[in-house]
Amino acid sequence: MPWMYILECCDGTYYTGSTWNLEKRLNEHQYDIGVALSIYDY
Repeated sequence: MPWMYILECCDGTYYTGSTWNLEKRLNEHQYDIGVALSIYDY
């Protein structure tokens, strides 16, 4: 089952995403591996 998640970033903004493997994806966010940029990152 896919997961939808909302993360609060260190600058107070929020990031939403979805994944089939929540534990792996949260680990990737923790270590900035494969993190997508949003339009607000520019």
